[in-house]
Amino acid sequence: MFLKRHGTLLVTFSAAILLLLAATAQPLLAQNWQLIWSDEFNGANGNAPDPTKWTYDTGGGGFGNSELQTYCSPGMNTAPCNASLPNEFMDGNGNLVIRARKDSSGNWTSARLKTQGKFSFQYGRVEARIKLTVGNGLWPAFWMLGNNIGTAGWPQCGEDDIMEWVDSYGPNSTSSTSHGPGYSGGGGIGARYTFPNGGRIDDAGYHIYGLIWSPNLLQYYRDNPSNIFLTVTPSSLPAGKQWVFNAPFFILLNQAVGGNWFPGPDSTTPNPADMLVDYVRVYQAASGGPAPPTSLTATPASSTQINLSWIASTTTGVTYSVLRGGTVIASGISGTTYSDTGLTPQTTYSYTVEAVNSSGTSAPSNTATATTPSGTCQNCTDLIAINAGGGAQGNFAADEDFAGGTESSTTKTISTTGVMNPAPTAVYQSQRFGNFTYTIPGLTSGTSYTVRLHFAEFYWTQAGQRVFNVSINGTQVLTNFDIIAAAGAAEKAVVEQFTTTGNSSGQIVIQFTTVKDNASVNGIEIQSAQAPPPLTAINAGGGAQGSFATDQDFAGGTQSSTTKTISTTGVTNPAPQAVYQTERFGNFTYTVPGFTAGSNHTVRLHFAEFYWTNTGQRVFNVKINGTQVLTDFDIVAAAGGPLKAVIEQFTATANASGQIVIQFITVTDNAKLSGLEIQ
Repeated sequence: MFLKRHGTLLVTFSAAILLLLAATAQPLLAQNWQLIWSDEFNGANGNAPDPTKWTYDTGGGGFGNSELQTYCSPGMNTAPCNASLPNEFMDGNGNLVIRARKDSSGNWTSARLKTQGKFSFQYGRVEARIKLTVGNGLWPAFWMLGNNIGTAGWPQCGEDDIMEWVDSYGPNSTSSTSHGPGYSGGGGIGARYTFPNGGRIDDAGYHIYGLIWSPNLLQYYRDNPSNIFLTVTPSSLPAGKQWVFNAPFFILLNQAVGGNWFPGPDSTTPNPADMLVDYVRVYQAASGGPAPPTSLTATPASSTQINLSWIASTTTGVTYSVLRGGTVIASGISGTTYSDTGLTPQTTYSYTVEAVNSSGTSAPSNTATATTPSGTCQNCTDLIAINAGGGAQGNFAADEDFAGGTESSTTKTISTTGVMNPAPTAVYQSQRFGNFTYTIPGLTSGTSYTVRLHFAEFYWTQAGQRVFNVSINGTQVLTNFDIIAAAGAAEKAVVEQFTTTGNSSGQIVIQFTTVKDNASVNGIEIQSAQAPPPLTAINAGGGAQGSFATDQDFAGGTQSSTTKTISTTGVTNPAPQAVYQTERFGNFTYTVPGFTAGSNHTVRLHFAEFYWTNTGQRVFNVKINGTQVLTDFDIVAAAGGPLKAVIEQFTATANASGQIVIQFITVTDNAKLSGLEIQ
């Protein structure tokens, strides 16, 4: 968690300062501002803020200022947070509500939103229209931090407090402050502004709080860009101190409660206390050339590729130049997308885009950054990867392309043991839940894709507490799906894979429908993947079928077969139909030889239930080389019904004898297997 603000000592205006303001405020009046980013908060009443624009700091601990509140994100249900009483939501009247609330136990909760990792910019004008609540102990703020806070730390990253209020100011004034190395906390460079004519922070007409930001110049204003009341330049700093404001910054909004430099809340403090934000807007100065492109995003596509997308310039007839780290890497682009390839894994890259025509070059777009993942995914190429309910994590983009549902997150540790090519752990720590749909665009109509759905149950603890269905492009692929039953435990990841084709609009539409409690998903991947040929493929309980050899390398168990038809709909790279019509059942072990000791392999276990018809009638465990990979596994629950194939994939290392040993242990009725592949 980052430090917030810091007991700022605010300067009093003197004649010299007023002269400085007058002298330095003039350049902004000549600017022709172009809107490059905004959030107007026009969502329906109760909706969470746009997850493509905002993420959250969560938790408590005082944030370096002895603050009392715990910050909660949408859907967060870890006490004292309450998902049914959100601290951030839209009111249906064009406002974001940041609500500070005290519960019956005396615990304060609130919210802190930020654009970190989603939007940042360097130079321009940023403003928000806000209405505050007057109350002892409340500490609302609209502010910015340097993008490099994760590496440089605070205050070396720089901080611009565009608006702060505490009760000691009274209802008629607010402050602005700049913080950096050697001029932070009580030494920050700031001033208070008093509204004329008795104006108040809770005026029904709201107030605009803004900053005009140029190289070596910060100009803070109220209600109108021409109304500058504080100017900060390098000459304003203490002697020998560093100016840290010529680099990209991101935006924050929050309402703290209490702190170590003023009395805290008391019996008169409103509960709840709302901070209403009508909009946040960012502008940049237009040059003599075309209007700049806007809303640039950067999304990792693989360990060596980042995909860029932006909104076109409002000037017609332009082309675009892409800059990486300030250097042009592509020009003459007519569209609004670009793929930067040949990159280094686990490296962060920064991009801007400029529009070009005969009149010149536009101002740059906003800055977008992305980090390439490690490249551990084998035999797959992610075209799209989405962290449902969360921000960007590795090659998983921040939540997007959804309609409906609510975000939630946890700090619990999620086990990815036994999952082949798992998502980053943080993906399993966020979720979208409820009834919702992902409509993923940009694919090719009629082309086959692999859909990987990532799940982990971190709220419920028992099978049967969350049950739901999933359809892909109108075909139901999971029926009465239970995450705990499929994974074998709570707080354990499981991945379900399906094959589908892009619809006539080049989309894949994934619908999640609640049966009990709420449907949920943690992550989504769309891949163009082909499975490698297996080194070993065995038809358990049957004869040779295609690439699957006659049953071998087993000890124990009994053969059985059926003539019933088994559905392989939704299974990626299924075995031949006949493999699912045979089985080995009981307590048995496959000891598969012929591998190099220490070599890594993918184990694919094929199942289909053709004897029992309901969940709970057959339950068993599976171990690979002594490690339990399936616990209380129920084929009907995992497949969504009987007579339906399901595949469970795991990564395993050949033992010292060059073997992979797979043990099946009965819990209820008999363990069973239809086929196995080792790749």
